[in-house]
Amino acid sequence: MITAPALRIRQFSMEFYQVTFSARDVAKLVEFIVLEAETGGAKPRRGKGKAAVNWQLLESLVKTGDTAYQRPLIRKKIEDLIVYYRQCAEEDKTPMPAIPGAVILVARDRVEFAPSSKNPDLGLVQIPEQYGFLHALDGQHRLVALHAAGESLAKLGDFQVPAVLFDRLESSQEVEMFATINCKQTKLNSSLIVSLSGKRLYQDAALITAHEIARKLNEDAGSPLAGQVKMLGVGKGRLSQVALTNPLSAFIGLDPRPIRDLDEVRDFFIRFFKQLGQVFPEAWSGRKYSIASPVAIRAFIAAAPEVIARLKAKRESVTDALAIRRALEPWKTRITSARFETAGEWQRKLAVSAKKSSDLLARELVEALQMEEE
Repeated sequence: MITAPALRIRQFSMEFYQVTFSARDVAKLVEFIVLEAETGGAKPRRGKGKAAVNWQLLESLVKTGDTAYQRPLIRKKIEDLIVYYRQCAEEDKTPMPAIPGAVILVARDRVEFAPSSKNPDLGLVQIPEQYGFLHALDGQHRLVALHAAGESLAKLGDFQVPAVLFDRLESSQEVEMFATINCKQTKLNSSLIVSLSGKRLYQDAALITAHEIARKLNEDAGSPLAGQVKMLGVGKGRLSQVALTNPLSAFIGLDPRPIRDLDEVRDFFIRFFKQLGQVFPEAWSGRKYSIASPVAIRAFIAAAPEVIARLKAKRESVTDALAIRRALEPWKTRITSARFETAGEWQRKLAVSAKKSSDLLARELVEALQMEEE
């Protein structure tokens, strides 16, 4: 067991602790888990005043997982924190507190609290000495940098870390607190919040499905949106993740839903977008087109129920790629790639408003299919 001094605090129906840990305790207890993404921040830099960091060691400590909510670590931030810690530790300078503000930690299970004075809320917390029993909700960069600095600064072993410790948080409360802190302080990207909701943290089947569709379309080399979606709010993509997942969530929320089974919804849209790449090849591959814009994406998804209706009318599977391709053929001749030229008809119709322009395009797509039936 690891024992640490603590103050028990109650707010409304919530109870938590203000605790003082040593750097050694942090190394023994806190596990670092982040969301997996294509880019994890700036590359390590070299030069005067920059920290020499054993990145191989740190990367072995930091894990990725589907139930994580922390963004990938920013290497520049780690380096700058290590330099700051070392400056604080230099005896010939005015001492400065390296971590004056409390980090926020979450326990995976309840901790024992033993009052040690006449004040029933002042005492000691007892925590099983198990690596991964705690993880950081806020302050992960500070703790990772502390671990890295501790490799070269022996005195950090007795370094005290102020922390707020929660052991009664539901996963949804945990994510909501993380989003609230970061939205107010660091403007958390809305696409990342979609990912957090969709990574099985809220157990929201609709959001999970929308997130999986976006991830698959961004990763699959056969998708016209491959590498185009800015997943987790980062990356080189031009289309924000939320611009794709919001209309997908709206589709899933239709009553009645054109496709009831969510696995079929996922498979349909993955194949649907792949076939759009075949129907409008010039628009997807050319730079002068706006087919991968939020306006066009919203319109395609809004027109999807009509495509599904055509498939069902012919008793064809909604997940059959060839059947979907045949259903979309009218768009190839009646809509054409020219409709998406940025400087052409697209620009004139977009002048109204993005939403109205999207609705207009969706209506054109539906009417093209209906004309084919006539």
